[in-house]
Amino acid sequence: MIVSSLGDVGVPCDAAVLAPSSVNQWVSIRSAWGGLQPLEPTGGPTNNPTDPSYDWSYLDSEIGRVTTAGKGILLRVLVQNGAPGWLFQLPGMQSYTDSQGQTLWVWWDPVVNPYLQAMYQAVGARYGANNSLKVIAIEIAVTHSGDWGIPNGTSTWNISANVTCPAYGATVTVVPQPNQPVFAGSIGYITGFGFFQATDVNGPQSHPTSVQLTNLGTAGNASSGTILAGSLVTVSDINNLVSRIYLYTSTRIINTVQATIDTIAGAFPNAIMTLAVGRNGNLDPTSGGILPTATQVNPNYVCEHITRANITKYGPRFAIQKNQLTSTIAPPAQALLTNSNFTILAEFQGRVIIGMQESLVAFGNTSWHDSGGVPDPLGYADVLKKIMVLAQEYLSNQPYPTVTPGWFEIYQGDVINLSSVILPYVAQPLVANVAGYPALLTRGVTEGAHFFEVYDPFINADPSGGPLFQVNQELVALGVASTEPAAQPQLNLNEMTPFTISVSDPYPWSEVTVQEIVPLSAAVL
Repeated sequence: MIVSSLGDVGVPCDAAVLAPSSVNQWVSIRSAWGGLQPLEPTGGPTNNPTDPSYDWSYLDSEIGRVTTAGKGILLRVLVQNGAPGWLFQLPGMQSYTDSQGQTLWVWWDPVVNPYLQAMYQAVGARYGANNSLKVIAIEIAVTHSGDWGIPNGTSTWNISANVTCPAYGATVTVVPQPNQPVFAGSIGYITGFGFFQATDVNGPQSHPTSVQLTNLGTAGNASSGTILAGSLVTVSDINNLVSRIYLYTSTRIINTVQATIDTIAGAFPNAIMTLAVGRNGNLDPTSGGILPTATQVNPNYVCEHITRANITKYGPRFAIQKNQLTSTIAPPAQALLTNSNFTILAEFQGRVIIGMQESLVAFGNTSWHDSGGVPDPLGYADVLKKIMVLAQEYLSNQPYPTVTPGWFEIYQGDVINLSSVILPYVAQPLVANVAGYPALLTRGVTEGAHFFEVYDPFINADPSGGPLFQVNQELVALGVASTEPAAQPQLNLNEMTPFTISVSDPYPWSEVTVQEIVPLSAAVL
């Protein structure tokens, strides 16, 4: 696997992960949309990177640092967690407060989406030609993380005293029963009366003293009568999203995600696009899933549809991933038999490029050692090793190994402090040399016996020789005339030593790949 060091949003990465000796080949750079575009563009959506609404200072600095260090880049703009404040002030924009109190812009909102797509185009115009940019994340169907998230939960609270149902559009003050959270902006359903929005919450949202309820006047709402004490207010994301207020359908979210993917594909023609996939609870139809019971709701329906469509449309330019890998996640074989967050990855193994992300840093976590919430008496290293084993299982059987062996985003603290745990799992990457440019493969600090294959599909064009294979600028071996991997120079390191491998290709039209192989007889883990 390729390891990408994952730091905090908007924070420069530690210099240690830029060193040639670091175990990570890539660095994941994350910027909030609000930090990238803090000002509302005066003329509406703009994809012009010189527009004063954009602030490129953080990305210019980080992308420059990582590029100079010779590392690859996985770029992610967080579009919900860190959305610009001005976005919520746009006339006619639609926001949604979910059952857990998160206030979000609505994913298919026709007011917001032109700004989102213009932002991606501006980022692509500024950085899309940078060859160090390996992967761009597709951020659209998310909540307050970079992982897939269409809310599908439920919360409830009770009214403590009788109140008169207000007319359509009017409000009434109610008192919740003690110690029941009510979130400002949330929409609740009261049986027999319809949908009401908590437009104002007095006191802490965890235990408010009173709440202003507004009758939303949707079809089926009452406009009079007495709402009795003890009446239950059910805040159901599914009921709310599919209501006449938000008009959720599977097709609507599929089309919205596809439009974003197509925009990113045009803006970043040389990068792999990765979509964090996940489940939608009971929002979607029962058909199309891998579960054996046809009548069972398929929470993976939307992401399965999007994945299949983009495997066909973009092939090796499209990838899927999960951002919540912990030591308690089921391995692929088991995930196929269950209905879990990772089922969809197991389903598409071998058919689409797959990436992974660690859920939470293991090193220094004294209360619980991964996001599974399970303390491990063996310590941080053992927890991370369990996670590495699972990541290796999910990243195996990649369909385009010459494009990427798959990546695992590991938190910077673990990359720096637990590198010895990570190193045995680091992929021996294929490095392409296109149009005769010297290919470089920089390895970290390691030791043992190392064997390398050189493969040049056009080496037969001239039987006089092949690529020059060098280690630390010293000639090791010449390639032989063959269309198969043939040259196997051996490098023995008796002590911890950083080394760099380069290949100079005499044929300007050919592509050279270098791959490290470790025969079973010489395997050192």
